[in-house]
Amino acid sequence: MPSTKTYSYPEVTQWLQTKGIERYGTQFKIHETDLPIIYKLIAYFLKDEASCHQYGMDLTKGILLAGPIGSGKTALINLMKYLTPPEHKF
Repeated sequence: MPSTKTYSYPEVTQWLQTKGIERYGTQFKIHETDLPIIYKLIAYFLKDEASCHQYGMDLTKGILLAGPIGSGKTALINLMKYLTPPEHKF
C-alpha cells in the first residue's frame, strides 16, 4: 500500500538540527550543501515512497553512507533512528 503522508523536509531537517544539538552539542550543524543527502536519508527512514521514487531509491534495499572520518556519518544515522516508525525499527 503506497504511503499517503506528506512531509515538510525543511521542517524535518530543522528538527534533526535541534536533536543534533541536544545530542552532540552546539557544534552540530547540518550544512546546506549536505541537504540533498539529508533529504534522501529522511525519505528512506520515513519510508516516504513518493520521495524515494523521485530520488530513484528502492526501499527494499539497504543504504551505503560513505565519507571521511569525522564527517558525521554515525551522527546522522543515530539521528535518523528518531524518524523511523516503530514497525520498521531494526
